Amino acid sequence: MSAAGLRVELHLQPTTELDGIRAATESEAVELDNAMYTGNDHWYQHLTVTSELDRSALRERLSAVVDRVTGISAAEFDDDTYYVLVRVEEPEPFVVTSVARTGAIPHRVWLLDGHLSVTASVSDWSHLRRVADRLEDDYRTFDLLRSAQVETMGFPLGNHKFKHAVHSSIPASQLELLRTAHREGYFDVPRSVTAAELADIVGISQSTLSERLRRAQDALLGVMFGSQ
Repeated sequence: MSAAGLRVELHLQPTTELDGIRAATESEAVELDNAMYTGNDHWYQHLTVTSELDRSALRERLSAVVDRVTGISAAEFDDDTYYVLVRVEEPEPFVVTSVARTGAIPHRVWLLDGHLSVTASVSDWSHLRRVADRLEDDYRTFDLLRSAQVETMGFPLGNHKFKHAVHSSIPASQLELLRTAHREGYFDVPRSVTAAELADIVGISQSTLSERLRRAQDALLGVMFGSQ
């Protein structure tokens, strides 16, 4: 199959409200999972926020820098991760509109280590040049961190719905087992670790590992295909 386009990662100056949210909540990272325009430069934004603040303090800090805090829920897999829905004012330029108006597809927008990072898909190098011209107009400077040819253009922002559904529907112990198996290469083709090696890593018998992995995979597929 021939390549359908280019997947690129860009670094921009953190000029959006994400930076204000990060500073106010003392966050390690803030990710924009989705954004919906409501008019007059205002947006509803679904965010994933990593902060050591408790939920009450996080709400108080957010309320000081956004128009409205609609909801906060804690991730089961990590005490320092929260899913947040807020209404904020994002005067132009806003990175989502800057990228989308060029015809590029934004996949991920997150703020980490002083950089606003954007992963997006473009059709070809000339399309990337048009995106670059727009970003230079809107943000004065940006860095192209990496690029790679891809066979599909992929989906825009909004995959947070599946992520949130997984974290709210699957027990933390099953998520951690799946995460460890993925990190160690158990699902690679060919596998980087055997079942016996993975069982040693997590400290359980191979038969117990097999049963728990089947249960975790069944729970994940249940979220995907609606059996739960």
